[in-house]
Amino acid sequence: MSGTCATDFNSKLDQKKISEQWAEESWRLFQWEHFRPSDEKEFNISRWKQEDAWAPFYNKHDSTQTTGYHMSLKHSIHSLLENDLPNVWLHLSASRSSLIEDFNTSLRPKVQNRELCSLALKACTLNELEDLGLVCSTKMSPDAWLGKYCSNSSIFSNLSNLNMQFDELESSMAAHEVFLKVLYKKFGDNPCDHIGSTLTKHLWGVCRLARDSKKPNVALSALKRLRGFFKVESECSTLTLKYNLEEAKITQLFGNTSTSVQFCKEIITRLAAMEPLKRTNDENILLIQTQLQCAEWLTDYSIESNAIILDDLLKPAAHGAWMLYDKDKVKPSLVASSNYALGSFAANLYDSVQKRVNSHAWKLLGDAARGRQRQLEELKETVKMKRKSKSVDYRVSEYEYITLEKEVLMDSKERESVENSVEQYLELAIESFGRALSTSSCSFHDTKHVFQFISLWFRNCSNDSDINDIVSGWLLKIPSYHFVPLIYQIFSRVDMSIDPARNSFQSVLQNLVCNICIEHPYHGIIQLIALANGNNVVRSKKEDMFTANVQKVEAVKKILQRIRNSGSLFVAELVDSYNILVDSYISLAMLPTDKFVQKGMQKNIHFSNIREISKHLQLPRCLRSRSQYMPCILTKPPKVQADANYGNGDTDPIGSERIQSFESSFSLTDSGIHRPKIVVCRGSCGGSFKQLVKGDDDIRQDAVMQQVFSSMNVFLKNEKKEALGGRDLRLITYRCVPLSPATGVLEWVENTIPIGTYLTTSATGAHDRYYPGEWGNSLCRLHMQCSPPSQKRASFDEVCRHYSPSFRFFFLENFSTPQLWHHARMIYTRSCAVSSMVGHILGRLQYCSLVSDQLSASFVLHLFIDRFFLNRHR
Repeated sequence: MSGTCATDFNSKLDQKKISEQWAEESWRLFQWEHFRPSDEKEFNISRWKQEDAWAPFYNKHDSTQTTGYHMSLKHSIHSLLENDLPNVWLHLSASRSSLIEDFNTSLRPKVQNRELCSLALKACTLNELEDLGLVCSTKMSPDAWLGKYCSNSSIFSNLSNLNMQFDELESSMAAHEVFLKVLYKKFGDNPCDHIGSTLTKHLWGVCRLARDSKKPNVALSALKRLRGFFKVESECSTLTLKYNLEEAKITQLFGNTSTSVQFCKEIITRLAAMEPLKRTNDENILLIQTQLQCAEWLTDYSIESNAIILDDLLKPAAHGAWMLYDKDKVKPSLVASSNYALGSFAANLYDSVQKRVNSHAWKLLGDAARGRQRQLEELKETVKMKRKSKSVDYRVSEYEYITLEKEVLMDSKERESVENSVEQYLELAIESFGRALSTSSCSFHDTKHVFQFISLWFRNCSNDSDINDIVSGWLLKIPSYHFVPLIYQIFSRVDMSIDPARNSFQSVLQNLVCNICIEHPYHGIIQLIALANGNNVVRSKKEDMFTANVQKVEAVKKILQRIRNSGSLFVAELVDSYNILVDSYISLAMLPTDKFVQKGMQKNIHFSNIREISKHLQLPRCLRSRSQYMPCILTKPPKVQADANYGNGDTDPIGSERIQSFESSFSLTDSGIHRPKIVVCRGSCGGSFKQLVKGDDDIRQDAVMQQVFSSMNVFLKNEKKEALGGRDLRLITYRCVPLSPATGVLEWVENTIPIGTYLTTSATGAHDRYYPGEWGNSLCRLHMQCSPPSQKRASFDEVCRHYSPSFRFFFLENFSTPQLWHHARMIYTRSCAVSSMVGHILGRLQYCSLVSDQLSASFVLHLFIDRFFLNRHR
């Protein structure tokens, strides 16, 4: 090997790289079953119990320290197998030295998070090996080592949560597997003991993670190693069938879906052949998982009919999961996943059948069916007349009548079956989603299904069906935190109606609204108060643009009073605190700014000098009388808690701070039609939050769009990274809190500058600095405006010749190294891609983009992403 390196490579760096690759492959491919170390029973382990046997060698210099990470790791593992513990520590010290050298080489300002994670993971691997050496020297027990590195909270059990590619994780997972095999060889008895079961669990994890990362070859190799370690003699055992299911999933990744489906059907046949009462929980779980997986593939590739998928797979899986949970209270997640699959499938069938029933073609078929019915009645009368007159062609007419009657009856039954299936699919979807949401734990995977549940309910709330009663029953069992992300949509449906069907819906809806506000007051109360201010637009310049819904306002006010009466003291006081705070914000938002602009007073305007606002409504004074039950920072709401524990007013809720005070002065923005006010709110933990208070502007649409962007982030997070090409895509959002139709509070976005400001500001803009002799922005716009329509293209080409692009200098100015420069450009292009996708889905959106000009927090990958401010079209 060394001769090859010396001949073909002149660079020591190339030699070390090849040597490292060879070393990594070597320690990965140890043939453990053929390895014969010295007889361990003859090894005198007492000589390693000396206190100095494992003394650190950090200051000791040795030639081994010049070797690479993987070469030293290989020597360490080999020495450990040979029970040569001093050399284990020596090579381990060399591995650490090599790792420190790699860290120093890559160390630079604003180092990327992924590179640090990779180095930290290698350091954890070396710590794991060091403790394994302690186990071999009897200074640590095997159980202690397993508890430290193989528990559910250890880093090696949560590798999938790291922001790293699978290829970067795979080396550490392979090392962890090697260490477990070393431990098993020295201290294990059989594959079913603690060490053996831990190794089995790790191999399962590697197989699943590789499969989720679309690495079928790695997954298949891990499965083969698993089968070789934990051998099963019976072909019908549960473990063998579990192996077959995993193999089916891997086979599907290779593109052979038909074979995978056949594997699943064989597993289902074998498990279904057993008597239900004799099946163990593991066998029932495997049956349900196989049914769900088979149904997914059959649906995606349209291999079987919908009836077979529904009746033979999804319904039995959901029923079996519920029976298993109802009997032994095991696997609630399986109940959720099976019912989510059934609900989504039924909802898709409902949408397709309803679309068919409401289509023009279906109406034409109905007209044709009625015409055939009339023709049948006429033919019936004809047959009667011919029978009485004993006509010669009586038999012919009678045969025609019988034939037509059969056809009409078949058409009638088919139409009736299709129309009835609409209601059946709807109720099945509602029931399935309700059962799933009532048993699932807090997870972002539920968001999509909550949307479907609410959408199905709202679309059919006015029908004569029993949907409202069905939903009402499930809402008593579903935790209210599931509905917090949809507060805008749910609360906006509140109304007062005389229609009995609408009254039934409003009763169920208002109960849900009250429950959300009582259990999650920091999220729900502010939205209710905003709706209660629906007619608070008297002082607005755009008063004629807003049409107040008096019935909605009255209904919301009754709900607020109901919350005061039925909620706890904390909730009742919080409603009053939020009312006072919102009134103060609205008073400031509607404060005229003309006199301040005329006098040049745009900064540090003291509230004490404002005569138009009563003292008790001024922000710094409005909450002084309330010593407890203070509202949270409006632009920083707390995280939604599944257990509805928000501190009960005594402590700050997790993820937010309560309002402590406001600064005694405010400022006006430098631009804007209505000159919004800038205030600073101080939190109870010392945080300072800058807020934008806007008046004479409807920000409700902005709030909904930010909600859409947040939902997009959830869906993108839910997607596998490999499905997104390894790109960590998301949109940066900011908080918008409407307080009335004409006022609201927005989160101030720090460290941003408009692209237009960076490019075109006079004298300081990038274009003037880098291209001082070219046309200015105003001249280019004037040139385009003055050109006739037939000369627009020529005028545009003329502008391009006299106006060079300069946005690229932003990256050169703010990112000093080639790696960071490339990284920033990639993040920018990906953010533009996400915004384009959202705009394509939602329709035409116009954005005014903001970019960050200070990226000091280098560990946050997505600080440098466009902020999207929606330009609404009314």
